[in-house]
Amino acid sequence: MYFYAAKASVMNGLFINPDLQKEIEEKGFLPLPFFTANELAKANKLYQELHPDGTPPQMRNGIHMTYWCSDREYKVYIKEQLLQIVTPAANRLFTHFRCVNPVFIVKIGDVNTTFPIHQDWSIVDETQYQAYNVWIPLHDVNEHNGGLWMVKGSHKLANYVRGAGVLFPDLSSIEEYIKPIITPVPLKAGDAVFFYHRTIHGSPPNLTASPRIAVSFSVLPKEVSLQIYFQKNEESELEAYEVEDNFIYNYENVRDDTPNIPPIGNRVKVLKGLSAQVITLEVFMKAYYGQNWESRESGGKAGKNIIALIKKWLNLNLLGNPQ
Repeated sequence: MYFYAAKASVMNGLFINPDLQKEIEEKGFLPLPFFTANELAKANKLYQELHPDGTPPQMRNGIHMTYWCSDREYKVYIKEQLLQIVTPAANRLFTHFRCVNPVFIVKIGDVNTTFPIHQDWSIVDETQYQAYNVWIPLHDVNEHNGGLWMVKGSHKLANYVRGAGVLFPDLSSIEEYIKPIITPVPLKAGDAVFFYHRTIHGSPPNLTASPRIAVSFSVLPKEVSLQIYFQKNEESELEAYEVEDNFIYNYENVRDDTPNIPPIGNRVKVLKGLSAQVITLEVFMKAYYGQNWESRESGGKAGKNIIALIKKWLNLNLLGNPQ
């Protein structure tokens, strides 16, 4: 597994307002107003026109994401229409940027629709550039209808190589320790939460009778190519590809195909392959503090009580001082 020394800031950020840039760099996520009333109405109208019965196609476990669908024409149409809505909104907040691959994300009302905590694929070389996810609900959301969870400060975990299959981080061994310090992010319709793809996040089940509908897209520097990592299995080499913004639409079935089929693009790096990305408690600590984290925190005695130290670290460094 590749880890790098975590950096407080990589290159210049994308927010026009330096205070907003500072806040997202410190916390890893940032909720803000985003859509105007007119933009929100346009997004809702588009969704309803495409799904008059309220249900989008090809749900998986009660969840729909546009580019999970096999219908390329449907996916590309949504991308083109949503770009016209989200780009003017993004222009009010960002500089020297572009928006890529906007989608609808829908979660039906069902107790079994929890989306477990995870990190998203890296889409740029994160040792050099910043990129963010943007998530905008089309109605008010909270912890009862599938609003997002965030783990404050978890973007400092410096596993900058993430992707499908063997490259998708496995957080299962630390999930029970993260759950108590998850931050729910309630949002009003048209507001957004911005977060690094590295930030650990997820969402609880939608316990209401109505579907939770959101728009999501990524923001990255205007002149920087998307960079997608691919590794078929633990015995294979790790490859990095520079790809076109619409590369994801070349897959008929994104969730099933991406672990086995490299993206179409220019292969720019070939490295030694990674083992499966299992994020253990020890790895989590070392990625944040470095190899000498035990002696730094407890005079070399941390190994005798690693769980207590992890909990201490989570509370002090992810949550910060209680508000």
